[in-house]
Amino acid sequence: MGVQDIQNSQFCNENTLNIFSDASIIGKSGNFKGCYGVVAVVKDDIIDQTYRMVSYTTNNNSEIKGIRAALDIAMRYRFQFPFINIFSDSLISINGLKSYILGWRYNPNDGCLYTKMKKKVVNQEIFIESYRILKELEAAPCMICLYHQPGHVENGYNNLVKAADTFRKTNVIRGNIDLNFMRYISTWNNYVDNTSRSMLRRNKKNEQEFIDPLIFTVQQGDTGWL
Repeated sequence: MGVQDIQNSQFCNENTLNIFSDASIIGKSGNFKGCYGVVAVVKDDIIDQTYRMVSYTTNNNSEIKGIRAALDIAMRYRFQFPFINIFSDSLISINGLKSYILGWRYNPNDGCLYTKMKKKVVNQEIFIESYRILKELEAAPCMICLYHQPGHVENGYNNLVKAADTFRKTNVIRGNIDLNFMRYISTWNNYVDNTSRSMLRRNKKNEQEFIDPLIFTVQQGDTGWL
C-alpha cells in the first residue's frame, strides 16, 4: 500500500476506527460449526462488536463472513471517523477482496463466478456482497483500508518482530513497523479469536444457536463490474 514507517499513533487515536475480525470453527468435516466475530475500537475503547454462529461452515467461509460483518460496521460509522481500518488474519479473504476478485468472470450458463483457471469461486456470494460494500465505503468521506495481520501472535519481542516482518510483506509496505503497533493489533486480534472460541465452546451442544442470519445471493445484474 506504499505506507512508510507505520507507527502506533497513526492507528491509535480518536480520529481512527479500527475493526478487527476473526473466526473459529469446531466439529467434523462436512459439519463444522463456526463463530465469526468483529470488534470495533477507538484507541483502546470498544464502541461496537458482533458475534454470529453458523453451521455447515469452513474456516474460509467463516473468515470472509467476519470481514463482511466488519464492512457492515464500517458502513455504520463511515461519517463519524475520517479513517477506518479493517484487520483480518485471513490472507485469502483479504487478497480476494483486494485483487483476486478483479480477475473473476461471470458465467451466465450457471450464474456463477470463475477464476482465470476456470475454477468456480468458493464463497463467491459473500465476496460479491463484501466487494459491493467496500466500493460504497470508498466513495464515502472516510479513508478505508484493509490489512492482513498475522494471527495468534503472543506478546514478546521476537514474536512481534516476526509478526511485523509478515505484516510488511503481506501488505506490501516499505519502511519500519512500530512494534507497539504490532502489539496493539495483535492484542485485539487475539481478543476476537478468544471470544469466538469461548462462544463456540459454550454453545457447541445447542444447535439452535447455530443460525447465520446473513443471506447472500449472486445475480447477473450485480456482477456487471466483472
